[in-house]
Amino acid sequence: SEALRLGDVSFPDMPGPLLAIRRELNGSKVLCLFNLGTEEVALPADLASGYDCLIASEASDRSPNTLPGLAVWIGRNSG
Repeated sequence: SEALRLGDVSFPDMPGPLLAIRRELNGSKVLCLFNLGTEEVALPADLASGYDCLIASEASDRSPNTLPGLAVWIGRNSG
């Protein structure tokens, strides 16, 4: 997507071992979540609310509450 390739980048504060990257362009937003640890972790409430899953390394839903170890979840919110 254009937002993923060209959008403004922000890094929301996450507890370790989570890494979150947000990109936004012309109202389109992409959220990339990475669990860099080996244990499942809970995601902050409403972090992915409103995002539709584009890619997930594990079975996922629209707004995941947890992320398994060494997993990735990428979602899009078109505003």
